[in-house]
Amino acid sequence: MSRRPNKVIPDTFTPIPSQRAHVDLHAVDAVADVAASGVVVHSDAEVPGDLGLSRDALRRAGFDAKVGDVLVLPGESASLPLAVGGGPLAEQSVDSLRDTAAAFARAAPRAGAVGLRLPVLGGVDARSAAQALTEGTLLARYRYSVLRAEPKETALTGVQLVLDVRPVAGGVVAG
Repeated sequence: MSRRPNKVIPDTFTPIPSQRAHVDLHAVDAVADVAASGVVVHSDAEVPGDLGLSRDALRRAGFDAKVGDVLVLPGESASLPLAVGGGPLAEQSVDSLRDTAAAFARAAPRAGAVGLRLPVLGGVDARSAAQALTEGTLLARYRYSVLRAEPKETALTGVQLVLDVRPVAGGVVAG
């Protein structure tokens, strides 16, 4: 037990709980069986058709596709659909992708398994893009809740990324 008499800390306590945390990371052809599914929309590129909305409709809803913008889309599916701002495609970088993934992950705090699709890579290679998206998602959802009796957050259990799958798998593992 704890050396501090006013705080009971179990003997199984580890100060680095993230070493025991497990998140399934996958590069996939299509997102499936997730609680939240995001699609990156760039401010200067064509809006992905599977969103079912035009750029004008997204703007009317207050979504400008800037990095950090997220719009939860209404729908009847079991997976919460989100439009995620990627900023200008010409300015896409590893850093902007990491920020984009972080905004997506924070917008779905109750989703254990999430999926994110990046339809256009821009000037970033697929492996680096996958690594940045993985890092952004994992870091945004990390919480140190070991000593809480009841954690408030839902733990992240799975991340699926949709890109050009061949070089992506290495980036997902590296992230």
